Amino acid sequence: MEFLFSASTVLLAGAIVSAAVFVVTGLSAVRKPSGTRRIYVLLTGALLLMLIRNIGEYQEWGTIVTASGEQPLIAFLGYHGFFIAVSYLIAVLLSLKLSMGVILAVVLNAFPALTLLSWVTESGVETGATVAVLLSVLLGGYLLYGPLNSVSRSVSRKRRLIYTKLRNLFFLCASLLVVLATLSPQNTGITTSFSYQVGITYLDLILIVGVTYIATSEDSVYDHLASTTGSQKMQQSDEAVARGGD
Repeated sequence: MEFLFSASTVLLAGAIVSAAVFVVTGLSAVRKPSGTRRIYVLLTGALLLMLIRNIGEYQEWGTIVTASGEQPLIAFLGYHGFFIAVSYLIAVLLSLKLSMGVILAVVLNAFPALTLLSWVTESGVETGATVAVLLSVLLGGYLLYGPLNSVSRSVSRKRRLIYTKLRNLFFLCASLLVVLATLSPQNTGITTSFSYQVGITYLDLILIVGVTYIATSEDSVYDHLASTTGSQKMQQSDEAVARGGD
């Protein structure tokens, strides 16, 4: 079957949209106060990695050949960076302890890591990795809709609302990305390369545009970051004065 456009055209379109979101977010960061700017800079960095991912796939950077065919390893750079950013956003919104934030980041990053493993391995290991991917998605859903949902009740209404929107969009897109990766030519081979690339690019754009829009829709939810930074500076100043007095 012939299509009006190729998979490379889809990748190029995704790169253009990613670049636009990256530039707008980066320029917006300059005008923000210190606490909120931290979030914008984080998003800008994550968007840059997703842009590199799109350009890298278009240019076929970081591609290796396995028994299942060519594997675009560059794709996973963007996902890991973006998933870490989402984990940090959730930790900030819910004021999570460091240990809980790390656990969340590890679980969410298991999605792309195990997917990559299922792509570059064969037979029993590939099957085991595929099953592990699906289990990691279930574990991620449990964390986001179970314990973390309970934690969200202890924060302000605005922060809880942003968390709920962010959680729902992220988990939906991430789950569908995992499903598509499982059906891909690199794994079970149920989809074609073209349909897989179209689906992945479409979900990528929903993910990056949606997460960026939700995370930046209410800057006031990050006010506590500025106050934390200010308290740390005051504490450091007091300590410096005390040392001077000694």
